[in-house]
Amino acid sequence: MTQPGGPAPHSVYVRRRALAIAGGVLAFVLVVWGLGALFSGTTQRDADAVKTGNVDDQPPNHGAPVPAGSSSAAPSGQPSSSAPPSSSAAPSSGAAPSSGAPSSSAPKPPPAPPKPCDPSFLHVLATTDKPSYKLGEQPKLTMSVLNIGGQPCIQDVGHAQRELVISDSGGSRLWGSGDCSFAATKPEKRTMQPGKPITFSVQWAGRTSAPGCPAKRTAVKQGDYQVTAKLGPVPSMPVRFSIT
Repeated sequence: MTQPGGPAPHSVYVRRRALAIAGGVLAFVLVVWGLGALFSGTTQRDADAVKTGNVDDQPPNHGAPVPAGSSSAAPSGQPSSSAPPSSSAAPSSGAAPSSGAPSSSAPKPPPAPPKPCDPSFLHVLATTDKPSYKLGEQPKLTMSVLNIGGQPCIQDVGHAQRELVISDSGGSRLWGSGDCSFAATKPEKRTMQPGKPITFSVQWAGRTSAPGCPAKRTAVKQGDYQVTAKLGPVPSMPVRFSIT
């Protein structure tokens, strides 16, 4: 580098050059200091905004999931928006779902007609209106038929099926209610309801008879007798009475 020449002394040029360099250095320092102060203030404001949650340029959260640890998470005292719905919204467990189907209103079929009575379910009973009679009185004899089964049944109780028979104390037959009866012998079918007896009564004149009703009939004497009722194949127990 050539030394400057001119009327001024060499020392003057040296001082001027030193002042120029010093001024440039000072200006550079001032610029650096100013830039540092500017960036420092901006950084401090951003830090304060993050602490207080008021960052102006922070984008709103429209239902997006919030990362764990973020300052925008809901406080512990408030319910989270992702909590399950209240149990009151659920249908009651005791409420039965309505099928909506109409109930069946079809009429029930009529019951089947009664069947013929089983003889083992028929009970036949013979009775007298008094235990003892005077000679010449006409005892009233009664026959009862009872259905002891659990269902109604049909039974022929016509004259051809029922009979009252009187025997002496030794068991000899003396009289029968059908011996001299000329009533129609056509069937007489009746519905026998369980537990409801059907009864038939006849007066005995105190004379003997026989099947076919022979003309010779004699009056019975004083003594012990018994009456038995019979419906078809079903007999009753004999019932004793006396004539005095």
